[in-house]
Amino acid sequence: MMVDNLAVLLHARDKELSAIYETVPGIVFYIGVEPEGEFRFLSVSRDFLLVTGLTREQVVGSLVSDVIPPPSRDMVLNYYREAIRSGQPVRWEEESVYPAGRRYGEVAVTPSYDAGGVARHLIGIVHDITERKRLEKSLRESEERLRLAMSSANIGFWDWDVESGRTTWSQELESVFGLDHAGPYDAFSSRVHPDDLAAIESARDAAIRNHNPFDLEFRIILPSGETRWFSSRGRGRYDETGRVVRIVGTNIDITNRIQVEEALRDRESRLQRWNVELEQAVRLKTAELIQSEGRLRALTMELNLAEQRERQRLAADLHDHLQQILVLGKLKLGQGQRRAEPASARIMKETDNLLSDALNYTHSLVAELSPTVLRHHGLAAGLKWLATYMKKYHIAVAVTVHPGGEPKLPDDQVTLIFQSVRELLINSSKYAGTGRADVSLEEANGRLVIVVRDQGKGADLATLWADSPSGSVSSKFGLFSIRERMRALGGSFEIESSPGKGTTATLILPLSNARVARTEDAEPRTEPTPQGPKKDSAAGTRPSGFLNVKIRVLLVDDHVMVRQGLRTVLESYSDIEVVGEARDGREAVELAERLTPEVIVMDINMPNMNGIEATVGIKSRYPATKIVALSVNADGDNEGAMRRAGAETLLSKEAALDELYRAIRHALSK
Repeated sequence: MMVDNLAVLLHARDKELSAIYETVPGIVFYIGVEPEGEFRFLSVSRDFLLVTGLTREQVVGSLVSDVIPPPSRDMVLNYYREAIRSGQPVRWEEESVYPAGRRYGEVAVTPSYDAGGVARHLIGIVHDITERKRLEKSLRESEERLRLAMSSANIGFWDWDVESGRTTWSQELESVFGLDHAGPYDAFSSRVHPDDLAAIESARDAAIRNHNPFDLEFRIILPSGETRWFSSRGRGRYDETGRVVRIVGTNIDITNRIQVEEALRDRESRLQRWNVELEQAVRLKTAELIQSEGRLRALTMELNLAEQRERQRLAADLHDHLQQILVLGKLKLGQGQRRAEPASARIMKETDNLLSDALNYTHSLVAELSPTVLRHHGLAAGLKWLATYMKKYHIAVAVTVHPGGEPKLPDDQVTLIFQSVRELLINSSKYAGTGRADVSLEEANGRLVIVVRDQGKGADLATLWADSPSGSVSSKFGLFSIRERMRALGGSFEIESSPGKGTTATLILPLSNARVARTEDAEPRTEPTPQGPKKDSAAGTRPSGFLNVKIRVLLVDDHVMVRQGLRTVLESYSDIEVVGEARDGREAVELAERLTPEVIVMDINMPNMNGIEATVGIKSRYPATKIVALSVNADGDNEGAMRRAGAETLLSKEAALDELYRAIRHALSK
C-alpha cells in the first residue's frame, strides 16, 4: 500500500509542471521525446487551449504530429529535431489554422537532457502575435488608403520656389500647420521640432544635390502646442544647368503609425523581458521538479526494497521458527503414535494432519512473501518457479532462458526485476483473456533483456497512459511503478500494445549500470569451489567386518529443537549413534574432521555457511562420507543443488520420522 501511495504521489508530481504553467503568462507546452523519434504532448498551459480552441483531452498524451495541422507540421517537427541536435533553443515564426481560427505565433523550444545526455523533453513557449499581425495588416491597408486619397485628392501638397523662397501649401496643410496659403519657407521651418530641423534639412539638401527624391520623417509643433509626426516626400525640379529651382512634395500625418510602432516596440520589449523571465522560471521549476522526481524515484525504490526486505524477514521468521516448530511437533506426534493406544493414536494422527495443513499453509505463505528459490538460486530459477506459481491465476507461462542469459546481479536488483515480471504476468492474467503468456530472459549487447508477451486483447496505449477514467487504475499505476522502478535501476521499461494484437512488455537493464554482486554480501547461488586436498581418513568408511557396529551420525541444523527431535528419532534405532550436533555449515565441516561420522544429516538454510557449501567442502575432503539433506522446502531446485554438491538425497523435514532411517541405510548400502 505504501508503494502504491508513493506511485500516486510520483504520478501527481508529473502534473505539477502543468500547474506551474497555469500561473505564468504566455503559452507554454511540455513535450516528451519518444524513443522512436516521435514527440508527445505531456502538458500544456491553459492559454494554449484558449488560443487554439482545442481541449486538453485532444492535446495531452497525443503525438505532436496528430495535433499540429499541416502545412506547419513538418516545419515544426524539423525545428524540434534541430533543437535536440544542436542542444540550443530554437525560435521560429509559425502560422496555423486551429478550431479557434488562424493564429500567428513566435515559438521557442529548449531541449532537456537526462544524466546520460539523452534528450527526454522539450520545453516550448509561444507568444501569440496574431494581434500584431492584424495591426500590421491594418496599418498597411490604412497607409494604402491614405496614399490613394492623397493621389486622388492631392492631399498635403506643397510647392517651394527655391529662388524666391516662397512656399505654397494645399488647403489641408494650411489648416493643419496654421499657415497662410503661401509664405516664406521659414514659416514652415519654424513649426519643425528643433531636434529634427537640422537633420531633415541636411538629408533633403543631400538628396537634391544628387538629384534624388527624399522621404523624411519629423515632428511638427502645431499652433495648439501638440506635437505630431509627419512624413515628407519630395523631388527637385532643375533647370538646364542642373540647378534646383523648385521642390515639390507631400506631407502625411504619420502620428498614428508612429504611436502604433512605439506601442509594438514597447510590447516586443515587454514580451522579450517576459520571455527571459518565463524561460528562467520554467528552467528553475523544471530543475526543481527533476530533482524532486529523482528523490521520489529513489525513495520509491527504497520503499520497494524495504517492502521486499520485510517480506524476506517475515518469510525467514516463518521458516526459521514456525515451520521448525511444526516439523518438531510432527516428529513428536509420530513418536507418540508408535507407543500410543489405538484411540490416542487416532487423535494424534488427526493432530498430525492438522500440523501438516498448517505446514503446507506456511509453505504457501513463505512463497507468497519471498520465494526461497529466488534468494538461493537466482533470477532464472525464480522465473521458472513463477511460471508454476502463476497457475493459481489460471495462466500458463512458458519461460525461456537463452544460453548465458542470466548475469550475476545484486539481490536488490534481482528482487525488483522479479517483482516487475510478476506484476506484468498478473496483469496479463486479468486482462489478456488468453490464459497464456511467454517470458524470455537473455543477455545481449551488454544488457539484460526480459520480455513478457501475450497474444491477448491488447490495449490502446494512449488511453492506458492518459489521465482518463477508462481502464484499470491499479493496472495503470502498476505499469507506472514498473517504469519508475526500472528508471531507478538505470534501465528502461518499454511496452507495445494495440487492441486485438496482444501486449509485449520489455524490461531492459544495462549491465554497465548494474552493481557487481559481492560474494560476501549475497547468498551463494552456485556451488562453492572445494577447498583443500582430500583427506585419507576413515571418515565415512564402514568396513565390511563391522556391520554390527553402530552407524556414526552427525546432525547439522541451526534449530536446537529440530536437532533434539532428530536425535530422538534416530536414537530409537539400536544401530544408530548420534556422535555430535552442529549449528551451521562451518561447524559441520569442523566436526566432520574431528568426529569422522559415516553419515551427516544436513539442513540447507543455515547462517554462516549453508548446507550446499558445507556439503561441497566435506565431500571434497571425505568423499566416502554420506550426506542426507533435510529441508522444510524440499523442492526440485534445492534437491538438484544438494545432489550436485554430493548429497545422496533430499528429504522434507516432516518426512524425517518415517524416511530418515531408511535413507541413511540406503545411502550406506551404495
